[in-house]
Amino acid sequence: MLRRLLLLMAVAPLAVACLPTSGDRPVDVDADDDGWTDEQELAQHTDPYDADDHPYTGGWPIGACRHDIEPTGGYAVGDVVGNLAFTDQYGDTVRLHDFCDKAVVAIGAAGWCGPCNEEAPKMQELYTTYQDRLVVITWLGKSTQDEPPTDADVQDWIDTHGLTHIVVADVDWVNTKHFVEDEDRFPIPSMNLFAPGGEIVVAAGWIGENNVVDVLPSE
Repeated sequence: MLRRLLLLMAVAPLAVACLPTSGDRPVDVDADDDGWTDEQELAQHTDPYDADDHPYTGGWPIGACRHDIEPTGGYAVGDVVGNLAFTDQYGDTVRLHDFCDKAVVAIGAAGWCGPCNEEAPKMQELYTTYQDRLVVITWLGKSTQDEPPTDADVQDWIDTHGLTHIVVADVDWVNTKHFVEDEDRFPIPSMNLFAPGGEIVVAAGWIGENNVVDVLPSE
């Protein structure tokens, strides 16, 4: 009897720690009470027991390799980019390494910048064409009035150009400046291209469709 009791005590913690399942799929529960079911979290490679780690409201894809990228510490061509974090138009904290299995285009832009406005619909078209293998991010560094961008400025940029990709208020050019040579003086749009796995292919340069196609993961 004592032996049986000890065995039950040993097994009980394991039962509590295991995710409840129905057949081969999780039960429709939300273990961390973050508004996403455990099944949704597992499908997006997030932690169903961590309320701060969940799928994106915007539906941005999260790769299973998100924790496997090892940055080299630099931001020049050939380096592996760091896991930059920024807030998207839905208020979610987005982490760059979550897109580890996609090509990523990140553009520093401003509302007052003519060439930035010209490129925005082109980048949207590129994203629409390749969105199963490509993530596009706009880091909006200034408003149309050359002021730090607000949430309203971000939404105005999205509405003006009909964007469906990630747009960020990059106040003080925090993210954009990682890739430029002179933080006090740099041209915009400032375009960056990362291959799957995070290698920097273009840093603060100009990107065309051919550049993107060259680094897209296989279908």
